[in-house]
This record gives sequence, C-alpha cells and structure tokens, in this order.
Amino acid sequence: MLFRDAHIEGLVRLELTVRPNGTVADVRVKGGNPMLAQYACRAALRWRYAPSPTESVEEAVFNFRLNPR
Repeated sequence: MLFRDAHIEGLVRLELTVRPNGTVADVRVKGGNPMLAQYACRAALRWRYAPSPTESVEEAVFNFRLNPR
C-alpha cells in the first residue's frame, strides 16, 4: 500500500541521541502516526551531524505531506 493512495499524511516528532562523532545512536518517537514513524526513524538513523565534544539530544520533526497533482 502506498501512503499516497491511502491519503495518509501528518507530522512525526522524534528525539535523537547524537554521538560525539555525529552519528545518531538512538531514536525515540515522541508523537505522530505510527505507520509514518517507522520511515522517519529509518531516515533519522542515516543522518550525520557535525562532530561535538559531547553526546547530545536533538528533536526532529518530519512532515509527511501529499503533493497535489
């Protein structure tokens, strides 16, 4: 099933734990559609941040919207 065909859209809020080397160590879903959250988590785990002296916690918001044709 394609989300477009089912007209599923919305926001997904995530909390990311970022290692000092800039890679994402952990992702927690803070809100949003569970079907969309799985795709947001997969994407966030591939992100890379600038290196930092310490681990940090960042918030990310994904906006899944249908493109009108």
